[in-house]
Amino acid sequence: MRKLNLGIIALALALVPVALSAQETGRPDSLGMGGGMGMMGNPASMVLRHQAELALTPGQLEKLGKIRDKFEHENGEALKDMSKQREEMVKKYGSGPYTDEQRQKMRAERAEHGGQYQKLAENSRKAREEIRKLLTPEQFTKLQQYNQMGRRPGGAAGDQDRR
Repeated sequence: MRKLNLGIIALALALVPVALSAQETGRPDSLGMGGGMGMMGNPASMVLRHQAELALTPGQLEKLGKIRDKFEHENGEALKDMSKQREEMVKKYGSGPYTDEQRQKMRAERAEHGGQYQKLAENSRKAREEIRKLLTPEQFTKLQQYNQMGRRPGGAAGDQDRR
């Protein structure tokens, strides 16, 4: 079920306008992810991927699991709706490349669902705040460093784990 939810999240995030991504870039609560919607995913899952490197305590792991589950629960309906919208757009416009006219129409259709994007952004921000309070200053700094490494030119997030 979690893999399905993560798949839905990944698919839904493909619809997020770049403008929302730019709104939160560089915020102090961003966990080094830039905080934007394009990288949103589940912030707690991202932290849990680095549990060994961060030396998370059993108490932190338990709380992060709760934050992760809460995030997935709160965003489930919006993500399902966005996934459905994405499927409809692919049926209607194909998978690209798109003309300028098609892009305009797609933006207009996405704008109709702006509340869903805002809800996801707000829930992500809240989860990051909870996580920030949970981590020690050293863990937070280390986490930001790991996530910055994943955004280097030509590298995908998580590449540092494969070295």
